[in-house]
Amino acid sequence: MLARISLDANGTEYGEVIFNPNFVKRLSPAARYFVILHELAHLLHQHPGNHVEESADNEYQADSTALINAITRYPLMIKEFRDSIVSVIDNEIQSGNLGGGSHPKNTDRRERIILQTEKMLNSSILSISIECNFVQKDVFDAFIRDHKRTLKIDSNDFVEFKASNGTFSYLKGWGEMSLNDFTEWANYFAIAYQSSPQIPKLRYIWEWKIGSSPSEVLNL
Repeated sequence: MLARISLDANGTEYGEVIFNPNFVKRLSPAARYFVILHELAHLLHQHPGNHVEESADNEYQADSTALINAITRYPLMIKEFRDSIVSVIDNEIQSGNLGGGSHPKNTDRRERIILQTEKMLNSSILSISIECNFVQKDVFDAFIRDHKRTLKIDSNDFVEFKASNGTFSYLKGWGEMSLNDFTEWANYFAIAYQSSPQIPKLRYIWEWKIGSSPSEVLNL
């Protein structure tokens, strides 16, 4: 792929990303999304091209910007983004493209992506608010047991009343957790509850805690 500034018929500058469709087809959806964000980052930062002294640093900056934008929007996909990007780099290395010159060495690039992802997983914090409806007390009790350690839930956060089909409980809770814990929590919930006919109706809202978003954690 290539990002460049072009001129239209009126002489007005515009940015465009040129790509090889055969290359794009070989990428996973997550890798394709990252690669496009990487090229758009070159336009955002107004990088002049690959024939300048700062080219390797510009590639690193585009990598970081793409990773931050992807994870800020889709935090639960952080490990998928990491693994997809690393897979693309590994394929390049195996095909004999080691990088260097105008681009960083692929081994260095690979290590940097992994380290940045690890830093965001452990240091980025999300604030979570949840609301759940339950119609079975045992499912409610299991949810409290599994999530009390992570989210700040206590007996004052729910109300319980009788419904025509049995006991009905309503829960509200909130808490903060690392991005790594959030991915594990959301995955656990999906496996444990969403495949069950007894699932509570869960709604949760998340936002990045001030000072610990991906861009703030990576100081970008």
